[in-house]
Amino acid sequence: MERIVEGKWIRFPFRNPLQLQAWLEDLSLEGWKLEKVGGEYGVFRRVPPHRIRYRMEPTERLWEDKPFSYYEEKERLYEEMGWRLLGKTGRDLCYLYCTEDPNAPELHTDAEIQKVLWRRTLRRSVLWSLLWLGMVLFRLLTLLDKFFGSSDAVIASANLVSISANQVVSTVFMGVVFLVSLWYGWEQCAPYRQLRRGDDAPCRSYPTGGWRWWRRRIAYVLIGLLGLVPLGSLLGVWSTLDKGTDAFPSSYFDYDFYDLPAGRALPYIDLAGLDYRGTLNDRITYTERANTFTTVYASYVAQSAEVYALPLQYLTTDYYHMRSAYFADLLQEKLLLGVLEVETLALPGTDTALRGRDEDGNPFLLVRRGSRIIYFQCSEGLVDLYAQAEAVVDLLDRAAY
Repeated sequence: MERIVEGKWIRFPFRNPLQLQAWLEDLSLEGWKLEKVGGEYGVFRRVPPHRIRYRMEPTERLWEDKPFSYYEEKERLYEEMGWRLLGKTGRDLCYLYCTEDPNAPELHTDAEIQKVLWRRTLRRSVLWSLLWLGMVLFRLLTLLDKFFGSSDAVIASANLVSISANQVVSTVFMGVVFLVSLWYGWEQCAPYRQLRRGDDAPCRSYPTGGWRWWRRRIAYVLIGLLGLVPLGSLLGVWSTLDKGTDAFPSSYFDYDFYDLPAGRALPYIDLAGLDYRGTLNDRITYTERANTFTTVYASYVAQSAEVYALPLQYLTTDYYHMRSAYFADLLQEKLLLGVLEVETLALPGTDTALRGRDEDGNPFLLVRRGSRIIYFQCSEGLVDLYAQAEAVVDLLDRAAY
């Protein structure tokens, strides 16, 4: 004997209000009456098949400045007309009413009044979408500025190297949320669009398939997991020494050379072994980055010497191992911003070898092999920088990363 189910929960995610109304009425003809609304679910009770009409109306907000008596009078009027309030649905976006009286008048018969009511949904959708769009544009412009902004070579190259995977993923995540929000808002504004067109054509059938439900759930889970990536960065999940977004806390601070982890050999040319002017300063500062979105590994080492009656003179070795040839091309372009002169060298074992003077007139060497680049630069007159070209090429061979 077949067991008769007297009641059940049915999920109906709030999308297009017109589709939802028509679907609920179709269920009543199959013998299911909606008794209660809770979130995205409704409690249905088995009844003799008959038409039950359902109507949705946008909820008011506190800032719409309605007197308390307005709500009481509206509910009393709707009850006198034969309509019963079932509750709110769609994250409290709409009231849901029903009536079993075939002669009950419609809640609203004036198309202009209905337009005013449903314009609320349009307004909310536009404001919500503009909010998300503003956040997405802010994130995107910040990211693009790191990729392509700044006319200062030092800042531009440091920004490119410091782009983390979390910044890129979170920007994409916010973009996806914006598009989903825009699509849902478009569907929820269907009544307003239909009233504007004066279209009475029946809407498409309400999507209730199981696979559609699971597909949306899987998408929500994946989007949620992507959203946890930036949180993981904040919690330091990937901020370990050899793995993670940053091998060291920040590229905006110098670290004393004596804090260098045991066994780590930085790729740099030692000023102590060169014919330099002045008195060598014992302090060497460095910065390292590893496993960013653009970079496998990067290090910056600065050494200094005191020359009488002159400011402190510096010798710096920047080593970059980029993730792809594209990022290496972009970095090379940034390192050469504002140079006063540049000359190509023929150095065996390199794809590109350049020498010249930067915007301050200080000499530099740039040596590249594949996606690896060494930028070797010093203060004017500190050492014969160009004589170290072969040593810089050897440094490419010795670099561990």
